[in-house]
Amino acid sequence: MLTATVYDLLSWHHCWPWISEAILQTAGPQISWSALDVLGVEKVLPKDRLWIVLRPQLIPEKQLDELACQFAEHVLPLFETIFTLDSRPRAAIAAKREWINGECSQSERDKAQEAARAAAWDADASARAAAAGAAWAASWAAVSAAEAAEGAAAWPTREVATAACVAAARAAWAAAREGEAFEAAAEEEARWQVDVVRYTLIGM
Repeated sequence: MLTATVYDLLSWHHCWPWISEAILQTAGPQISWSALDVLGVEKVLPKDRLWIVLRPQLIPEKQLDELACQFAEHVLPLFETIFTLDSRPRAAIAAKREWINGECSQSERDKAQEAARAAAWDADASARAAAAGAAWAASWAAVSAAEAAEGAAAWPTREVATAACVAAARAAWAAAREGEAFEAAAEEEARWQVDVVRYTLIGM
């Protein structure tokens, strides 16, 4: 399993002081850290643990690519529930998996990503046109879900994770219309992502 020093971890993250302190306190005399070690630091919020570990220094590229696909897939129903006939975001995820397995070219993958981006723009236009209310808020969740699918094709995995959390949070806000629901849903999605990363690493 890939490892890094605690000082590498701190240098990768634009660390708030309390994050640096939590990592240093947990590290103690430990010099080498794996992604699993970082994911186990409960004092650090899930989204911050993900931002640190979702990089090729700690997780091989192929696993990172697959994780991006899983993160995007998890929130994709938020898009497909509204845009039932638009398969472009799901096709982008499928193209990325084919690319991972050597079953399609990079140009084909990029073409699918561009189509998913267009789907996100279309969803954005729909959200802007919608009247304020639950339908409007749900449309914005769909935009983020489509962006996550677009990102799964080519973005760094940690950015896909963030887009997926935003999609989940927007959907929760659309349902409850409360700021607390937004924050809680984002954290819940990040915790789910942490579990997915952990299971992936254990299975390697």
